[in-house]
Amino acid sequence: MGEVAIRILILLGAALQSGCSNPGRAPQTSPAHEAAVPAVAPDTTPSWFYDDSSYTSSSPKNLKRVIGIEFHKGADLAARKQVVRSLGGQVAGGWRFSPTREGLYAVLLPRAQSLSVL
Repeated sequence: MGEVAIRILILLGAALQSGCSNPGRAPQTSPAHEAAVPAVAPDTTPSWFYDDSSYTSSSPKNLKRVIGIEFHKGADLAARKQVVRSLGGQVAGGWRFSPTREGLYAVLLPRAQSLSVL
């Protein structure tokens, strides 16, 4: 498999205001769900993204244990799955901002205690 170019972002509260607001469910932690990486970023976010307790207390407020991943156009599904799996993450939701961009996967890192895991 070739090299996959990605961009990883720390999700800020402001990013949630500009994207999709379709509430979903909190992610499951089963191995089958961890393997579920859609070919395109989902256009939903779980309801817990909007709870105050889901954010750090520092400024700026970051969504706890969630990173955003944007793949370059043309990245295949196998590569997307490999990146999410290598981080020990699971897709919790995402945003599709426009038809010309790949969209942003919101990936939950359930075991992350700090950014040093990246």
